[in-house]
Amino acid sequence: MKMKKLKFNAVDLLILLVIVGAVIAVAYRGGLKDSLMALRSNDTIVYTVRINNLQESSFNLINIDDKLFADKDDKALGSIVQKEQRPAEKYVTLDTGEIVKTYMPGRIDVFLTVECKGRVTDEGCMLGGNYFIAAGKYISSYTKNLAFNFEITDAYKKQ
Repeated sequence: MKMKKLKFNAVDLLILLVIVGAVIAVAYRGGLKDSLMALRSNDTIVYTVRINNLQESSFNLINIDDKLFADKDDKALGSIVQKEQRPAEKYVTLDTGEIVKTYMPGRIDVFLTVECKGRVTDEGCMLGGNYFIAAGKYISSYTKNLAFNFEITDAYKKQ
């Protein structure tokens, strides 16, 4: 029996180029490029968050150096480097229509400063290639001791 020799022609080359191009396009459009760029990034991103209306006793469950994780998929969001508390504010409308700021007894607003690795672009900050963070965004999260929702109040690259 004779073995047939494989021949490679221009049509085969064109088909191969189309397949490679399709794979690259899918990877690029699917965000693979951004994920790989974020993994290469070594920027330290600092962001501050506000946890509204937390019980006073829960403040002691949040510790410096605690790791913060996203509730959605357990991805790391950084480490807590600073914490602060203030009385929880509440705005009440009086019978006269006037709006007055009051404070809720036994409740606090917590402000955390968090650091993590990520990438800073013109559009904002990407944490680990998974989370775009910007002021006003809400994220459900947890530490080893406590689960909570927070609002991002600021984000920037550490100098």
